[in-house]
Amino acid sequence: MQKNAVAIACPPSKDQHIARLFRELVYAVSRTPKDELVALLLLNFPKDVVLGVFRRGRNILALGTRIVSGTVRYGHEALIAKKLGLLGAYCRMRGANAFSWATDKAVEAKDIVKRVRDDPQKEAIRFVGFALAALASSGGIDANGGLPDTDIDVLGIGDHRSPLTHSVLTGASIEAAINLLILFVLKLHSHLPENHSPVWDEFKSESDKLMDAISRGVSVGLAYHLLVDGLVQVAPYHDLPVPLPVEVHQAGFVVNGVAEAQDAAKRNREAIYKEFSSFEQASAYAKAEATKSNRSVQTVRHASVWRVVVL
Repeated sequence: MQKNAVAIACPPSKDQHIARLFRELVYAVSRTPKDELVALLLLNFPKDVVLGVFRRGRNILALGTRIVSGTVRYGHEALIAKKLGLLGAYCRMRGANAFSWATDKAVEAKDIVKRVRDDPQKEAIRFVGFALAALASSGGIDANGGLPDTDIDVLGIGDHRSPLTHSVLTGASIEAAINLLILFVLKLHSHLPENHSPVWDEFKSESDKLMDAISRGVSVGLAYHLLVDGLVQVAPYHDLPVPLPVEVHQAGFVVNGVAEAQDAAKRNREAIYKEFSSFEQASAYAKAEATKSNRSVQTVRHASVWRVVVL
């Protein structure tokens, strides 16, 4: 009596899956024009660093302008209200405005709760990415270590508190590197084997949101570190071209920390994808979007269309 042989398909092991992903990555890289990859690294990355520094500088300047103009305006209004015997009514009106602002923020918080309820797994991954990035970049509660203090390892203890690492330049560079990773994935994805691992599709669809969470986490951690350096662990910058009072150094740390924190709060990293049938159409849209949004814009060839990616 002959027994029928039954073949049981075993799922691939973790090592086999990793090996498959590596083979598919090598395959995609080998079929992507090298000049496109080099252009991303040599052109897009420096441009995004400059754009990130500019945006942070513009934000802190706008914040300072609002603080000064608001102080002058509301102080003047309060003086007039006091002269007219209406100071109490004026304060109640401003209080109502503050309550309205808080209500708007509460509505935004409801949107976050809804996203967590709709897809708790993905939101949890993004939160963990944010938290780990913030912890790693800050150096912990005492702000000893983290991204800014890598100047000790690279330049030596004598060059600690270098302006290169203790400024918004670090945050802009990390943000540009994350943008570069997203663009690499999008560019390589169209050159993957037809029967590739679904991990690539998942990463492509979620990369902008996950990387945004990590990028914001880095900025929050960096801002915390700089504020601690400026307000608690007081010491001057190293290798500035001119000697300055320690209070000016403190102000530099605080301004950079506030600028980084504000950028993390204001940054909108919801990626925008637009597809066009011709390069001319895509290029025109990319130029217009880059001019009005001050965000990273890249044109990527995708199958038979041109895709504009706004990060």
